[in-house]
Amino acid sequence: MNLADLGSRGETIAKMERGNWLTGPNWLLNEAQWPQQPKLKCTNVTDEECKPTQEGILHTPERKLDEWDALLERGAYWRTMRVTAWMLRFISNCKARRNKLKRKSGPLVTEEIITARTYWVKRAQRAVQASLQSPGWKLVEDKHTGVLKCEGRVKGYRPMYLPGGPLAEKLVAHVHNQIMHLGVANTMASVRESWWIPKLREESRRRSKDAIPYEAPPTSALPEYRTEGSRPFEVTGVDFAGPLSYRVGKEEIGKYSIIIFTCASSRAVHLEVTRTQTVDEFQKKLNAFISRRTRPRVIVSDNARVFKTTADWIRAIRKSEKLHNYLAREEIRWQFNLARSPWWGGFYERLIKEIKKTLHKTLGRSRLSYEAMESVVMDIERNLNNRPLTYVEAEGEEEVLTPNMIMWGRDAHPIEDIELIEDDKEKLTKMNRRLEEAKAHAWR
Repeated sequence: MNLADLGSRGETIAKMERGNWLTGPNWLLNEAQWPQQPKLKCTNVTDEECKPTQEGILHTPERKLDEWDALLERGAYWRTMRVTAWMLRFISNCKARRNKLKRKSGPLVTEEIITARTYWVKRAQRAVQASLQSPGWKLVEDKHTGVLKCEGRVKGYRPMYLPGGPLAEKLVAHVHNQIMHLGVANTMASVRESWWIPKLREESRRRSKDAIPYEAPPTSALPEYRTEGSRPFEVTGVDFAGPLSYRVGKEEIGKYSIIIFTCASSRAVHLEVTRTQTVDEFQKKLNAFISRRTRPRVIVSDNARVFKTTADWIRAIRKSEKLHNYLAREEIRWQFNLARSPWWGGFYERLIKEIKKTLHKTLGRSRLSYEAMESVVMDIERNLNNRPLTYVEAEGEEEVLTPNMIMWGRDAHPIEDIELIEDDKEKLTKMNRRLEEAKAHAWR
């Protein structure tokens, strides 16, 4: 029997101990009984066949973690910045006390947060100093802060360079939460307003939930008002989102709805919060929309047979003589979609989905007051109007096209470097040229 078969076929322990399983055959125990090995001599032929053995050694320098790394690992981005700002203030107050200077007190101010952020960025850049020599783009040191910034072909756009690492991961997660989980493209667009992070798309995908695949049926051509250039909100889609809940007292719960006004061409959105879905309340919100935005030429909405939840208010609108008189006085034409064709209103139904998803991820099961909900809805409106309308390139430098860019020529609340005050006439001319270029780019 082959000794190797004992391990596969099985045998008792006693027999394996008595046998040669552990020691092998007897002639292996005495070296004198080993068979004589042939002596191999090298020749010229064998020397030619010999190949040199090459061994490569990879040396990876390991950086020792300190207290700052522990702080970044345990806390979120904003908490890390605040703790760092408090520590820097403590150091500054200690020096001021020794030099008999005035010490700082009170809550943190913007300058202290910026100083803390600058410290972390410079620390991250020093950690990868060797890889900064040829990153593929031009790095320019800021003369005020000493932070390295990326300089490309877009004039005036110099985002701070942040190499990949724990700080970049915390920053992307922070921005993703700030924009209320709107997705990869929105996260990248928001980060690139003031930062340049290598492989940003991969990091943004890790922070976003995987998309659910679905099969879309073939659709017909879009209506003309969706593809032709027009002024913002000239053709407006309107619908209700809700009802949703808000907190009135400790135990009392109220209901509210969100009226969504969507521009058919620029995909801009205007949101109004209302407690009821009556005709009078809708007319007040429509008047507020016209006062804050513009007067639409056509209003598009669902037919009464599409959704049961919206059937009541649409039916009331159709029968309201007061509202029809108001629309006739304002020269607004109301267009109802085809019955049992909800896909006709896809350009505003899609945004309703984004609003509800953002509210769910931001608030969860918590209920806020009515005034707080209005503030949250306004933040959602601002972020939706800053969302990119086109594909965001992984390494692109072009400015992202957004609804606010089409309407106003720039995003809402952009982070830009402070520029010198120019002559009013020259400044207005540049603003008008920028707005016209953005509009022309949108309809190419």
